[in-house]
Amino acid sequence: MTRYLLQRLLHSVFVVFGVSVIAFALVHLSGDPAATLLPIETTPEGLAAFRRSLGLDRPLTEQYVRFLTRAIQGDLGISIRHKVPVLPIVLQRLPATLQLAVSGILVSFLIAIPLGVLAAARRNGVIDHFSRIVSLFGQAMPTFWLGILLIMVFAVRLRWFPVVGRGGLEHLVLPAVTLGVFAAPVQIRLLRSSLLEVLRADFIRTARAKGLLPSRVLVRHALKNAAIPFVTVSSLQIGTWLGGSLITETVFAYPGMGLLAINAIQQRDLPVVQAYVLVVAVGFVAINMLVDTLYVYLDPRIRYG
Repeated sequence: MTRYLLQRLLHSVFVVFGVSVIAFALVHLSGDPAATLLPIETTPEGLAAFRRSLGLDRPLTEQYVRFLTRAIQGDLGISIRHKVPVLPIVLQRLPATLQLAVSGILVSFLIAIPLGVLAAARRNGVIDHFSRIVSLFGQAMPTFWLGILLIMVFAVRLRWFPVVGRGGLEHLVLPAVTLGVFAAPVQIRLLRSSLLEVLRADFIRTARAKGLLPSRVLVRHALKNAAIPFVTVSSLQIGTWLGGSLITETVFAYPGMGLLAINAIQQRDLPVVQAYVLVVAVGFVAINMLVDTLYVYLDPRIRYG
């Protein structure tokens, strides 16, 4: 088990290193960074002074080593627009994004787990057909359309929830439901398929032959073994939302990292975009490490292999 986790940790380090290269390259993809960041009317002398102040007149390898060294120390540069270090700006939005991502995945679990389990246990029954309809409509609905629809019904007409922004739990309900409804269809179909495959396994027939209750066989034996694909997909969804669900945060004006990234791109504040990419990458890697550790619990073959 220790060797497995060390291997995953080493892979994670290489992933973060690769993302750091991409984040550094963002500044140079559009040509001269100084010309991109400064107004068009800036004089050549002003461009040259700006390049020197940011070290953009040095060789690319030297610039990257400097960037990586500072990033390891927590220094990701200064915001062009706000004139303050960019890392605190990004980290200030992290709690809001985490809150939204966790709430969204909980909503999707509340929808997907009961429907997925019941659809597998009652194959071709009413609940199974109902889960297929829910999956079809849920996957077909764009998040921006669903978010606007929820705002019109529950915020504008019924006035049950606030329209936009972040405050108490009431501000979190509509964006979390938007994310959860969009994520649940994939989870439902995957959990159903995994359970149907496990329920045909020999150890399930043995458990039934022992006289165990059907509910105990389903929950304790089958569900645990069918959980790995479900956990994998769910972790990818959380990792995606950790970067901020750009559409959902824009629709609800939710002050998370996704909305911050959209504003930084529009304002050409590339240091903020770099910091956002690195923070999201580290968070994604951390979630994957947590899921890899969970695999050890779910699959004994990893623990004893």
